[in-house]
Amino acid sequence: MTLKVNAQPKEAGSRTTVVIPTSDEQPLYYLNWVEGNIEKVTKATNGRVGYIHIPDMGVSGLNEFVKVLLPANGKGSTHCRRSRQRRR
Repeated sequence: MTLKVNAQPKEAGSRTTVVIPTSDEQPLYYLNWVEGNIEKVTKATNGRVGYIHIPDMGVSGLNEFVKVLLPANGKGSTHCRRSRQRRR
């Protein structure tokens, strides 16, 4: 679907954008909820504590956990550094 959008209610200065409709909004609400929780935890701890939501304990949930944890592991948290040091 193609839409014309503009900050003003007129065609002059508008731009065209493509919107792809979704049949299920639930994943978008879930992502918004997770990102909101990440933001709250980051602000409350000045970025010293991370937030990871594991959607389930099945293969897909654990894959999501690894996908989020590995990049976060290098952010300098004391706990993550200690865990890496113990594994060496």
